[in-house]
Amino acid sequence: MKQINDRYGHLAGNRALCRLADIFRFSCRSIDTAARYGGDEFAIVLPETGAKEAGQVGRGVCERLSNDHESRCCR
Repeated sequence: MKQINDRYGHLAGNRALCRLADIFRFSCRSIDTAARYGGDEFAIVLPETGAKEAGQVGRGVCERLSNDHESRCCR
């Protein structure tokens, strides 16, 4: 996030956070909790989820991030 803010400004950083929130919302169930706990650090708490299923959620988030056209505006 710092790199985006430094290079493109805080408005672009806010937009990136909003896009990431959308991806988390799309990837998670209603009982899951996604949170930012550091500048560039995020966590998703997945109750009642095994390691295999958690890995699938993580891969899904990564895939959506890599395919997100908005993110290319900030690179």
